[in-house]
Amino acid sequence: MPRIHTYYDNLKVPRTATPEAIRAAYRRLSQKHHPDRNPDNPAAARVMVLLNVAYQVLSDPAKRAEHDCWIRQQEDLYEPFQSSFPPRPEPAAPDYRSRTSRPPPRRKEPPDITGRLREVVRGAFVFLGVMVIGVPLLASITALWEVPAWPTAQQTAHRHATKPTSEAFTKPLVQIQSRDPSGTYRLVKSDYKLDDGESIVHSKGKLVIRKLRKDTYILLEAKTFRAAGTQGDADIYHVQPGKFGFDKVELRNNKQKWALLDGDQLVKRITGANFEETTWWQRVPEGYSEKYLDRGIHEAERVYKLRLARGGADE
Repeated sequence: MPRIHTYYDNLKVPRTATPEAIRAAYRRLSQKHHPDRNPDNPAAARVMVLLNVAYQVLSDPAKRAEHDCWIRQQEDLYEPFQSSFPPRPEPAAPDYRSRTSRPPPRRKEPPDITGRLREVVRGAFVFLGVMVIGVPLLASITALWEVPAWPTAQQTAHRHATKPTSEAFTKPLVQIQSRDPSGTYRLVKSDYKLDDGESIVHSKGKLVIRKLRKDTYILLEAKTFRAAGTQGDADIYHVQPGKFGFDKVELRNNKQKWALLDGDQLVKRITGANFEETTWWQRVPEGYSEKYLDRGIHEAERVYKLRLARGGADE
């Protein structure tokens, strides 16, 4: 049965924990992950939200009873599937002390000469078919293949006469322009881990990338956390020189925040003091909409405009 994530797991207490044990666990974890004690960790506020929600439910006897009832319902959903498969009977161990339990000696069968002869004849027919049909077909295809003609002496002389100067080699032959990452993306997968082994799961997410100026984009992101609501964020990213190939675009905010666009797939990574977050996104049409995610995008855009008015939005 797959493991069910509960509020007891958030506070790291068993389901039979007393109210005093729950209160002590909440106090210990809140002191460890409080944002005031972790100013360099932007994930501390998210962890505190999960701890507060879990403590509010488990500290209330009525809400805790409802949560325990929900856990039992989830466990009952998988119990019929486990009980539908009867246990396999274990084979009885043979009694080697009696002579009757020994297996009879295996009788040597004569070799199947007829079967081997059939395989040889079949292989001979296949070889003849390849030689009669495959070889002429390959030869005809090779004859139709156009071979480039060697340049004549006049063409060679004209090429040397019109040889470009040294200034031409200093200019790029092709003006390579990076692909525009602007558009709307939806969250496909998330991996958010803390140094102490805890992980946070995002159920849904939306990412909007807009171009501000040349090689500068704003990333508006909204993600929904389980039992914690939707949060929005806005950051400025800059396009970096291509080092992953002509078909990929690298976006970077600083040493801890970067993204890589490969076709319609975008991988975004954020590394903090004691956490690491990696998200995978898929480009979707512009009409993609989710009620709570759209609110998160609008909230992130509002916060960005406030930062811009104070002169600290562009990083």
